Amino acid sequence: METYPRNNFYYSNLPGGYEIAIKIFTMNFNSIFKWPLFKKGFSIISIFILLCFSLSNKIFCQIRTSWFDINPSSSNTDNINPNGSSGGRTNHVGASSDIRQIYAATEWGGLWQSFDQGLTWVKVNSFTPSATWDVKVDPRNSKKVYATSFFDGRAVTRITRSRSGISISTDAGGTWSNAPYPTLPCAVAARATEPSAWQISINPNNTQVVFVGTNCGLARTFDGGNIWTYVDPSPADGSAEQIYAVVAHGDSIVDVIGDNGHFRSTNDGNTWTSIPAGAVGLAGGIGSIAVSPAENYVLFATVGANIFESDNAGQSWATSLAAPVANRQGRIPFVKTNQRITSNQFDLWFGDVSVFSTTATTPAPPAIGGATRVPVAPSWTNMQSGAHNDVGDMLFDPRATADACPLLFTNDGGIYRNLLINSPGCETPSWEQPNSTTHATWVFGFDGAQNAPGQHAIYYGLQDDGSWGTVNAQEGPINPVPNWNNNACCDVGSDAAQSDLILDVEGFFGPPRPFQLFRRGPNFTGGGQIPNYPSTGNFGSFISGREVVRIGNNAFAIALSDAAYFTNNINDNPIKWTTLGAPTAPNSQVGGLKVSTVGGPTSIYYYTGSGNPNGAPGQVFRTDLLGQSGWVQLPLPPNINSVSVYDVDPADGNKLMISGINQLTNTFSTWKTIDYGLNWTPMNQLDNLMVGGGVFQNLVNTGPTNFTGFGSYWQPYLFEFNPANPNTVVAGAADAGVFLTTDFGNNWQLISNPINPSSNSSVPHIARPVAAYFSPTRFNANTTAFDVWIASQGAGVEKVLVESP
Repeated sequence: METYPRNNFYYSNLPGGYEIAIKIFTMNFNSIFKWPLFKKGFSIISIFILLCFSLSNKIFCQIRTSWFDINPSSSNTDNINPNGSSGGRTNHVGASSDIRQIYAATEWGGLWQSFDQGLTWVKVNSFTPSATWDVKVDPRNSKKVYATSFFDGRAVTRITRSRSGISISTDAGGTWSNAPYPTLPCAVAARATEPSAWQISINPNNTQVVFVGTNCGLARTFDGGNIWTYVDPSPADGSAEQIYAVVAHGDSIVDVIGDNGHFRSTNDGNTWTSIPAGAVGLAGGIGSIAVSPAENYVLFATVGANIFESDNAGQSWATSLAAPVANRQGRIPFVKTNQRITSNQFDLWFGDVSVFSTTATTPAPPAIGGATRVPVAPSWTNMQSGAHNDVGDMLFDPRATADACPLLFTNDGGIYRNLLINSPGCETPSWEQPNSTTHATWVFGFDGAQNAPGQHAIYYGLQDDGSWGTVNAQEGPINPVPNWNNNACCDVGSDAAQSDLILDVEGFFGPPRPFQLFRRGPNFTGGGQIPNYPSTGNFGSFISGREVVRIGNNAFAIALSDAAYFTNNINDNPIKWTTLGAPTAPNSQVGGLKVSTVGGPTSIYYYTGSGNPNGAPGQVFRTDLLGQSGWVQLPLPPNINSVSVYDVDPADGNKLMISGINQLTNTFSTWKTIDYGLNWTPMNQLDNLMVGGGVFQNLVNTGPTNFTGFGSYWQPYLFEFNPANPNTVVAGAADAGVFLTTDFGNNWQLISNPINPSSNSSVPHIARPVAAYFSPTRFNANTTAFDVWIASQGAGVEKVLVESP
């Protein structure tokens, strides 16, 4: 195992010399003080002064940044519609046996912890992977915690390795170590050094024995996480597949579900049984598995949208249980069992869009081998009351051996608490949001507008947690959390704001238009869907692309699936739309719109990529609002075939920054132009920062993308110009953080903390930044200080104050 100590030095204000900084990040102080400079009497401050003055732009060493988490901690409309929420999706939870410590693994926002039985949640800053899946606490040692995550983009080098996959803490989350890479041949070769891991199961009879599903076989340890080995439950094909679900129960029995379906071992994974010829097997895929409390041969499983029962230890899965509702989605379902005080009864819980339970009976005595076992005939009861839809996990009180109350319920809205905590009665829960939720939301749309000196309206739309707005986001170092209004539930995309108006794309509706454009007043007051659309084209679904953009007072442009359109007055009824058409280009899917002034007239920029930085790259085009110039394609630098992310100076449409993709080598590089692509200048320093000086991979092959998708992505995720000072630009990388330039890309500085955060770190790690909004004026005339609000996939919205004398 490789351990990452907490006392590594971190210094975020080094614009260049990043490789030196990375070496500092990965050494402890004892190693640093052995450097020859220290032996000659140099202090550590002297070393960093020397580094600053050896860099090309000394002003960067004077820039200070302060971060403020301004996310809401609860929804003001929870009692009206619990499908509006502030937490972000949480996949799984785990608790110590006395429930004094509870951990939550969020979909994109890392690991969170509660010390008050789920009332309030705080980020575990020492845990660096952002896309997490499961977390469990050793029932006999509350300081030992196991967590799983998906690949974090870190490259394998002499001094670095991934921190994703299987993580182990022996001090209640203060520090973490990682299991070694798998030793098996993987079904996808890249998984050998791009670890991801799924469900964790601790043997209830011997907690030193732990099994973890990974993207390359099943990991197991027999000494509490010191030594790990990997086994392949289905070795016939010669390579190890993903193992998604695992349950270890007494007598050395382990059941798993992987890409090849269900397998069982009765000797802790040394050998495995498969489905006999002619029997009905279980389909492979992301799912869940549970065992009857008193019958180790009775199994329940979900894969996709169906529920299955096996009464013969998985030798056949012919029984498909009647599902509680017809509108199942099968994204990440779960199934669990809970023993009741009546010895021959247990509850079977199933979750998909909503969560349900039914009572099952165990024969007395149990039928040996399942020969006379009667399958469950479920009579489902909806247990969703008060909670967000799209389920994740259920935590039952670990202090009870029977009639354990369901305490916490996770879903796309975060974590919900059962207000009924005593049995009987708690088994029909009443769910409520905690006092302070996780701040692990995935932002789809984002914009802002100044509405008073030193005060801004900030608007954003979330994956499944609705639209959020505030009209009192304050500038400066004193920054209380704004008063947030959660206006609507569900998936909300592109936002475009002015001081008295907000447009956003909201879903999910039925045909013919799943996502619709809404026009509302400040802070989402009043308003409704626009009265008419320019065509039958649709907005994209579940994307972070900019499909709505403001081009002037009350004037907006939109991108539909067929073309781009604009109006000079969005308040008209009916709205008068002018079509700009769509450029002819490969990969044309959704227009990532931008707007700029080029020598006077307003121009629209249209991006033909997928709308997500980790999707298909595309091309950039522009046209004037009259459409007289037609769509003019942006010429790209030599050997660059397409663009993954871009932005344009709002005041000078000839100035752009792009991340260019060389599709022959599958590498990115960043570029800038001041003449719409006639000439390009590479930004090599930013390229180096985007990969952390070699810490992160240029191209990730099997990393998490959207929802439960896995695939390739390049590091660049964001460019955003400051409208008030176009020499100031924010850039972002999927795994390597957030960067800033104040001189149009001549020098860049890392302003977040992706390398070595600690439990008390005040500089956050911001993974997958998707948008930024700048304060248009300095809040203090004596400084060049300004605010930037950063939106991301997993950390919601945070504000960073940038100061320099």
